[in-house]
Amino acid sequence: MSQNVNKKTVSDLGIPEQFLWLADSPAYIDAEEIEAFYDATVRPYMRQGVTTTGTDCEIAGKLVSEIGLEGAVDSGKLVEILAAWLPKLSLKGSGTLSGEGSYNSKNNTNTEWHPITTPQRQLEQLALHYHLYQHSRLLTLELSELTSKATNDWIKDLPRGFVLLDIPPQTKLIPTYAEYGSDSISTRLFERVAPCVKRYGSDASKDEKLKYWQQIGETFEVQAALQAVEEKAGNIQVIDFRVLVGETGETLHLQFSPRGRYPKITFAYNLIRRAYTHGLRLVGTLRTEPDMKVLAVYEK
Repeated sequence: MSQNVNKKTVSDLGIPEQFLWLADSPAYIDAEEIEAFYDATVRPYMRQGVTTTGTDCEIAGKLVSEIGLEGAVDSGKLVEILAAWLPKLSLKGSGTLSGEGSYNSKNNTNTEWHPITTPQRQLEQLALHYHLYQHSRLLTLELSELTSKATNDWIKDLPRGFVLLDIPPQTKLIPTYAEYGSDSISTRLFERVAPCVKRYGSDASKDEKLKYWQQIGETFEVQAALQAVEEKAGNIQVIDFRVLVGETGETLHLQFSPRGRYPKITFAYNLIRRAYTHGLRLVGTLRTEPDMKVLAVYEK
């Protein structure tokens, strides 16, 4: 989605307004996951290469002779004359050209054009692919609508559901597990966020688990959550959060894979603090539980 696409244009095309989120610089983006998902879903059958443009003096010079022009011809005039027959003709630089490819110019150059392939553009193409070809597997929703729209049957269906999720202010991102640096051992964070809340046992019922997360939500403090994430040494490789959906203890599990590329303090602040103060916009895929693999985060 280009920056000059406005709400009216998007609406006229039948594209969800949430796609305008993608016309922004993301606060977080998972390049590897997007590339793999893009390849598996869009299935491009060729890779773009380099295009070189420049002045083909020999061909243009022969054309000067064939159409009967005498003497030297200004290159700009030549393009004007031949535009009707060769609309793609382009002479880089300015100068004079005569028959058989003789071209005199002080700034004649060749230019290489490299295709722009970024995670942001692949994410845009993924969103449009779902909108055009897998519309029933695309959801644009608010957090409060999650359990009603993203049912277990919808989540389990194929291809994988693509979701643009609007998280409102006052949302509590509860960090649960994380891996730091080269350490492959998962660190439990939720106990540091709410040390006074007793953890349920392995044989706990669903109601007991719901009550546990409800109590954590009631005692949640942004600063405690930030400290729980920041106090461990090393940048974050993988981190999981729980987000309360409603008031009954139901949660959405969020998975992030920053792979150590984001400064730990900035990453934690941009997620936890901004989610609570301003809300966030998340783009990702859904799995059962419900569980969301977050591909990108955009700020409000």
